[in-house]
Amino acid sequence: MQKFLFYTILFLFVLTEQNYSQDTSNLQDNQDSLELKPYYGLLVGYNYNYHATDFRTLPGVPSCCPKYESGSGSGFYVGGIFDYPLNYLMQVTARITYSQMYAKFHAYEETPILLDGKESIGEFEHYVDTKFSDFGIEPLLTYKPWNNDLGIHAGFRLSFLTSSDYYQIEKITQPADRGTFLDGRTYRNQNYGTLSDSLNNVQFSFKLGVSYKLPFNKQHSLFVVPELFYTYHFNDLVQGRKWQVHQFSIGVSVKYRTPPPPPPPPLPPIAPPDPDIGPIAKVPLFVVDVDAVEIDTNQKENKNFSIKIEDFISYNMRPLLNYVFFDENSSKIPDRYVVFDSNDIKRFDIAQLNNLNALETYYYLLNIIGKRLIESPNATINLTGTNADYGVEKNNIDLSKARAQAVANYFVNVWKISPDRIKVSARNLPKENSRIDDPQGMQENRRVEITSDDPNLIEPVFTIDTMRVLNTEAIKFIPKALTEVGVNSWDLVVKQKDNVIFNQKGEGNLPQKVLWDITPKNVPKSGEDLAYFITAMDSVGQSVSSKVKRIPIVKKSIETKRRTGQSDKEYEYYSLILFDYGKSNLGQEHKKVVDFVKNRINPNSKIFIYGYTDTMGNEDVNKKISDKRALAVLKRLNITNNVLVEGKGESEVLYDNSLPEGRFYCRTVTINIETPINNH
Repeated sequence: MQKFLFYTILFLFVLTEQNYSQDTSNLQDNQDSLELKPYYGLLVGYNYNYHATDFRTLPGVPSCCPKYESGSGSGFYVGGIFDYPLNYLMQVTARITYSQMYAKFHAYEETPILLDGKESIGEFEHYVDTKFSDFGIEPLLTYKPWNNDLGIHAGFRLSFLTSSDYYQIEKITQPADRGTFLDGRTYRNQNYGTLSDSLNNVQFSFKLGVSYKLPFNKQHSLFVVPELFYTYHFNDLVQGRKWQVHQFSIGVSVKYRTPPPPPPPPLPPIAPPDPDIGPIAKVPLFVVDVDAVEIDTNQKENKNFSIKIEDFISYNMRPLLNYVFFDENSSKIPDRYVVFDSNDIKRFDIAQLNNLNALETYYYLLNIIGKRLIESPNATINLTGTNADYGVEKNNIDLSKARAQAVANYFVNVWKISPDRIKVSARNLPKENSRIDDPQGMQENRRVEITSDDPNLIEPVFTIDTMRVLNTEAIKFIPKALTEVGVNSWDLVVKQKDNVIFNQKGEGNLPQKVLWDITPKNVPKSGEDLAYFITAMDSVGQSVSSKVKRIPIVKKSIETKRRTGQSDKEYEYYSLILFDYGKSNLGQEHKKVVDFVKNRINPNSKIFIYGYTDTMGNEDVNKKISDKRALAVLKRLNITNNVLVEGKGESEVLYDNSLPEGRFYCRTVTINIETPINNH
């Protein structure tokens, strides 16, 4: 490396001297005398840092890492610059800069862990985040090979380290959401501090780079100069450790040189006043502004606020209704069901159903069963088509069979299930039919029932989701305008970085308020602040924008709570296999789910049991049915402490009752478990 640096600088000197001796006479005649004036300037840029290392531990810091071999990171540099031309082809440059050499190191290793109370093998990460920075002096030689604005730079940097902070932790990464070390913690060897006692405080580096000078004004006294540099550190950062730094930098400098004095301008002729030009019209006054007010979950309004978001792990068991419903006198699978082609099934995974509610999950019914049929090659299914046995469907067995065959064709043609594993049958009304004298009951009787000798095919769907809890229910924006001619149109925008999160437009005068209802689905996932502003146009075409204001977001993720040892909660949501119309007795399928839930309850858990119904029938009767459903579950759980039992009836309807599946998914009991956990 030292020989390469020597020959690089020698080559620049020799090449410059040759070109200069050949062209000096011409250059002296043709070059602007400004080219030999010195430049002053400021520079700023971005560093990409690559650290080549070979160490196991930081000095004085315990670690179990086998070896850190490399790390990388970014930072910025800023400073001042002075250029002094030696001739038209060469100049010397002096720079004083502050530079960051941040880097992060990762190493991974298998280790014994506790997974659901049992010893297993997991993976954990050795992680070190270092923040080195220095202040340095850079003498450089600059060569312009073709006497133009391109410069090639070579030289050295002598610097002094100004910071050496670090943060270290070893944490489990596989599995990321469960598992602990044998001592019950999810992390170990967490340390932070500085390495000041073990540093090589003086650093000596080689620099090589290029730049290009772009004039910024007509006088050619101000320039913008983009630059690219590579910096190699000769000595290690830390004593007793192999630790060398390579920096790749991209930046820009602004340079100034004294311009020549301009010639005096000629005196302009004095023009006589024009009597035809009337007085200049006055520009109408037009100013707009907008404020934001939070409406929290208690319906209180707050002017100074931030959106607080907290994530929790939630375990969800959703029942799988084994009916496919059809439109009147139709055997076509309705569009609301999710159907795939042969390419889609290769990418389908149950994890895609995370964070969906029970009804949204149900619309994947045909694909869930198709995937389970592939995973259980010996299982068979029975498809029983039915009809409403009324009007055009009266005694229409052929229609019932066509419906069952449509479902069978989907399994055969898309999921490639052998026809030998599918039995198709037909009847008029279902065996457990809904009311035949009610239009909604008739809807529910137009269906295909899917049953199997293998109960696993239609068992509930279980997922591990991330639940987001917000302290803000809505944000009320209050626009204001000061105008002499009225507002013609307006546009309210809420952005996070470059992404528009909420937008509302209107014509005419500004409204008194604009309400934005916030839900876990429409609130941004990242933690950057929200920016909001309003743009408006008045009746004469003036367009103005308000000052950009900000709404802070404070996010508490699951990883943050675990890493910092904060108290947390886990939520579990279970829905029973759906009840038939008007029924409240627990069948065998209900008991299986309830017994599973019973084993998930611990003494610190809070349990909430809610019974629900659809909107068919008498409201008082539905309330009693929902009470009976909830109490039947409580009796099976056989618990008395920390439990709330309530029948909702029609006071709280879970899903849209205009569709038969919505009504079926309302005939249920939900069991919610809230369990505190201690991350310490």
